[in-house]
Amino acid sequence: MDASRPIPTLSRRGMLGASTSAAAAVALGGGRARANEVDPPECVEPDPDANLTDDVGTNLPPSRIGVQTYSVNDQISSLGLGPVLTALAEIGYRGVEFAGLGGATADEARTMLDDLGMHPVGQHAGMDNTSLQTAVALGLPHTGISLITNIHGAHTEAWKQTAEEFNTFGAQCAAEGVKFYVHMHPEPYTPVLDSPGNLALDVLLAHTDPELVFFEMDLYWAYFTAMSAQGLLFDPVDFVLPAPERFPIFHVKDGRALANEQVAG
Repeated sequence: MDASRPIPTLSRRGMLGASTSAAAAVALGGGRARANEVDPPECVEPDPDANLTDDVGTNLPPSRIGVQTYSVNDQISSLGLGPVLTALAEIGYRGVEFAGLGGATADEARTMLDDLGMHPVGQHAGMDNTSLQTAVALGLPHTGISLITNIHGAHTEAWKQTAEEFNTFGAQCAAEGVKFYVHMHPEPYTPVLDSPGNLALDVLLAHTDPELVFFEMDLYWAYFTAMSAQGLLFDPVDFVLPAPERFPIFHVKDGRALANEQVAG
């Protein structure tokens, strides 16, 4: 990312309001209404002037909050997918991003969602036909991978090669009516070796087809990677604001700083 570009002052919470993308895949606490008490409100356009200090405000209505099953895979392993989805629905969750199906088939999982009034958001899976067909059977709008690595190297051409692989699989997904997305931990925010003024994500955004490849920003990892003793090395918001449509899903979890270290919340 060009270091001369001014860093926006929008906060992490403000970024959620600025993006007009789809529901965030979020694991929030029990402050939500139970499913049998109130239906989720209609999704509304974000209000840039909303009070973002509220637990859940206009910019993040409950209907745009989902849960990623990775957070409860230990429970799924012991209890099964059905009982865990039932418990999540009772808490008030409506959107679900899968990280495996806990032994259930895609058809069985789809029936569970329908019976509970839940909707699938996406899945963390692989870049292969089996994962794609699972997404189709589940009725997923998105299918993704959980991690990018610099498997081809950290130079510009290596990241371009990764981008082309994303374009190829993204086209296969689009042919089935599914959008392909990439979940991001620190690797995309590392400098490109032969162009240290740019980060890997700059190369990926520039060389992936915006109609075929999308990104899931994990807000914790984005800010964890950006933070230094001098402040932000870059602002993750600067990736999202120019093209919010490239970021249809976010992972939201918090963290806290301890001295010069950060730990996951």
